[in-house]
Amino acid sequence: MLIQSITATNFRKYQQLSIKDLPTQGVITVSGLNESGKSSIGEAICFALFGRTFNLTGTAVTKLIRWESDAASVSLTLSNQQGVSYTIERSIDSKGNSDASLTQAKGEKVIAKGTVDTDKAIHDLLGYTFNTFTDSFYLVARDLSNPDPDSNSIKQMAGIGEYSKISDELTEATTLNQQSIDELTPTVNKHHQALDTLNIDETLLPELVDAREVIALESEQKHELNGELAELSSTYKEQQKQFKRTRNGWRFFNTLTWILVPLMLVAWGIWLLFNFFPQQVAALSQNPEIAPHLEKVNDGVNQWGFQVTMGLVLLTSLILFFKWRSESKNDSQLADAEALSNTLKVSHEHSQHSLDGLVTARLRQTLRGKIQPQSALSSPPQNDNQRLLKLTAECKDFSADDTELDNTVQRLRDTLDQQQRELGQLSEPLEAQIDTEKDHSDKAGVIRSALRGVQTEIDDNQKQIDTQQTGVQLLQRASDALITDFNASITSRTEKTMPLFTDNRYKQIKISKDLSVHVYSDEKMDWIDFDEVSSGTQRQILLAVRIAMSEQLAGNTDNQKQFIFLDEPFTYFDQERTKSSLAALPKINDTTCQVWIVAQEFPEGSHYDKHIHCPETGNHILSA
Repeated sequence: MLIQSITATNFRKYQQLSIKDLPTQGVITVSGLNESGKSSIGEAICFALFGRTFNLTGTAVTKLIRWESDAASVSLTLSNQQGVSYTIERSIDSKGNSDASLTQAKGEKVIAKGTVDTDKAIHDLLGYTFNTFTDSFYLVARDLSNPDPDSNSIKQMAGIGEYSKISDELTEATTLNQQSIDELTPTVNKHHQALDTLNIDETLLPELVDAREVIALESEQKHELNGELAELSSTYKEQQKQFKRTRNGWRFFNTLTWILVPLMLVAWGIWLLFNFFPQQVAALSQNPEIAPHLEKVNDGVNQWGFQVTMGLVLLTSLILFFKWRSESKNDSQLADAEALSNTLKVSHEHSQHSLDGLVTARLRQTLRGKIQPQSALSSPPQNDNQRLLKLTAECKDFSADDTELDNTVQRLRDTLDQQQRELGQLSEPLEAQIDTEKDHSDKAGVIRSALRGVQTEIDDNQKQIDTQQTGVQLLQRASDALITDFNASITSRTEKTMPLFTDNRYKQIKISKDLSVHVYSDEKMDWIDFDEVSSGTQRQILLAVRIAMSEQLAGNTDNQKQFIFLDEPFTYFDQERTKSSLAALPKINDTTCQVWIVAQEFPEGSHYDKHIHCPETGNHILSA
């Protein structure tokens, strides 16, 4: 951007300021005594562009208003390389109220109104901020310093402004994520400490529940067996009597069977002989000894043979039926005896179930104190073991003694009853322990749920940090390449100006990655640190660097033609070097082609394309 004109009203010392007909390429010199308003021209440019100056910002900007005036205004007209003109108008009153507008000169097209919209539009038009402007195109009097690698202006000049902005945003986000992690970490530690205080054993509650179920089942089985044993003796006696009666009946019918079956067979044989074998009967009748009896037998067979034979068949069949029925009843009674024997056997086996077999070793240590050491559950009685084994076998065929069975069953019932009571005594403390563990488990569940939520949040923050750090690293790699190119570009651009400003004593500089400056000394034939040269020479070198960086920034922001305002740049220059610098500045490059130079005076015969002489203190109007 090139300045075409600048006008101001009641700005600083000026009641009226009007500078027009400015050359688009060349040197514009501004001279005058102290307090003549030389620097006010640069401040007017700053105020028009950014609504502030190098030293005044915020509410202090009202100090720009000329004394005894209520408001100040500035109008600045700029043009780009295509020749399109823009006019910026900005004003401020003594109460701090400000206004601004940006207008495209051709057709008086209003681009923006109001300070907020105008500031944004100016930034879009220029491509840089106030800080970048004062680090490049606008040199404040006595403001020359070594480039700061962390400066946003330097980053914008190097073409990494957007990279740096994104990197800063990622770094800031990483800081916020890390702060979140740091804030959440005590909560995680608190939850872990709470879990440690609860000292939850994940296996204990399932173990307790299993033990409760086992004890409840064992108690129920003992109760059922005790009820069965209560009827076992009487049932055994009754079934034993029935078995004996049935057995005696079977013996009776068995005896009759042995008698009737032969008789039936003989009767059948005689009847068959006389009815179906007459020849054999005739042969027998030839025997004189048998013949008399045979006749009687024949008469009896003919008269009663069939009836008697059939009667014997029916009687024998009936006896066989009753015998079979007795045998079936015997088998059924023996099956009942087997069931009684099994009841006795199972009851005996359950009476031998000790606490050791019901619960785990850990729970035994907890529950042993709830029952007596020599109780029926801790140490099941062994006195009736052999007797019970014998009775179990004898019960199967009803051969057990009634009295012995009664006494043994009663002792077995007493054992089961005592064991059942002891199991009941264990249930209460077991339930209490289960309730305690459930309460602890519920509390632990709430804590773990909260812990998972916090840990998930921490993990999410950590993932974001990892992603952001990767992004910063990638941006840093890209920035490093651009910084290297920037340093090489600045080094190359200073080769024209530095010999001019240093009277050919120093011709080359080298800028490292961290923007530290080294100067090549022909006298020492080596690179020397920037701090090794005199302060005056440092200022001369930095002026060359400033012009080179301005050219670089103009290229980065697509400003192919750019003004540069240098306030007192030749403080440490002698008159000859000042004259030669003024003559050479417009020819250094084609970009920073409009060069404003401010000084109290210039050597006689100095080159300039336009000269502005600021009036003495009493004159408040400048027109040039």
